[in-house]
Amino acid sequence: MRKLYVLGPLILFINLSCEDKKEDSPTPSELIVGYWEVTENVTHYKQCDYGDGPFEQYNNSNPSVGGYWNWLINDDGTWSYQWLWSNGNFYQDTGTYHVTGDIFSIEYDTGSDIWYFEFNGEDILNLSSERDCSVSGTVLSTRKWERKNP
Repeated sequence: MRKLYVLGPLILFINLSCEDKKEDSPTPSELIVGYWEVTENVTHYKQCDYGDGPFEQYNNSNPSVGGYWNWLINDDGTWSYQWLWSNGNFYQDTGTYHVTGDIFSIEYDTGSDIWYFEFNGEDILNLSSERDCSVSGTVLSTRKWERKNP
């Protein structure tokens, strides 16, 4: 009987300790906030047809070589990016985003992108998407983002 009195508080303590750790872990919505650099950009057009006939094309690049592609994801549901290509072309944009489960939707003025995501630790974010071409075929895309200090 005496063993139960000793084990009861110990089990309660262990249970509370485990619950505290769960509450301290950041959610994906919290983890995605920050300053990110795109270090891998892969796009595969599979029998993609936009009206001129199907084509197959595979592109793999690291935008940080000779340029940069940086995203700032804010905790208020807004984002901005700046993209400098190695040829000197510069792009920037802003918009809103939503995180639901493992889906990261990025809204632009002209539309939206839907990405599936997973974290590799807290400083690597892997994104993937699949979308249809306008006539036929598929575009498969992946991105690797690395957390940076602004």
